[in-house]
Amino acid sequence: MDSVSRRHFMAASLAAASAMRVMGANDRIRMGVVGAGARGSYLIDQANRVGGIEWVAVSDAWDQRREESRKITNQNVELYADYRRLLDRKDIDAVIVATWDNNHTMVASDACRALKDVYVEKPMTSRPEQGPPMVRTVRETGRIVQVGVQQRSTQHFWEAKEKFIDSGRLGPVHMVRTIWNNNIYYLLKPPPGMENKPAGLDCLGPSRRFLGIPRHSLTATLISIFAADKPVVCSCTKSMSHSGILASPSLPLP
Repeated sequence: MDSVSRRHFMAASLAAASAMRVMGANDRIRMGVVGAGARGSYLIDQANRVGGIEWVAVSDAWDQRREESRKITNQNVELYADYRRLLDRKDIDAVIVATWDNNHTMVASDACRALKDVYVEKPMTSRPEQGPPMVRTVRETGRIVQVGVQQRSTQHFWEAKEKFIDSGRLGPVHMVRTIWNNNIYYLLKPPPGMENKPAGLDCLGPSRRFLGIPRHSLTATLISIFAADKPVVCSCTKSMSHSGILASPSLPLP
């Protein structure tokens, strides 16, 4: 299954599962979105291709993104700066969570407690200790939660894991260095006042998700994560980050 059809399948799975909670087989799934940036807008488009969805509300911290979401959904959605007001609504069946990585767990957990089904972008957590409480919340509320894990489900990642890691071809691995560069954002004009890197930008934020692939592929205990190089920020929208993992190959992952 290619990556596009896989994403359609994932979106369709959430919509179908959430539909089971809706009275009437022909009813549309009423959805909200928390985080309407580039990724959130992309997921709205993918969900529109699946069909059977009525967009109800969108929440984003940036008013420009909120207004733009009406064009993407092609519906007169309600707009909220505070995502909690969106979750307070009783007419929403499911939500897409596409905020910054460090907010995924909090927003997804709050959505479950508000009795909404959830599609949360990767990673579900930004710290290991966030995992168990999140799982407990999902079980206690009985909600359906799906996590976007393209890198773990895309064919070439599995082939690389099987060919180089599982086969033992690489031998013991003691350190992994990951490099990420989204090479399109230098073409985009930054918003006024955002020409330079904001002082409070978390430079490790975008790269956290890429450390999941080594952990997923290797049977090793994570010892430390470090930033090896200074990030290069392109138009203050994305960054090129270098980070690494020090690992002990003789111990299992916790």
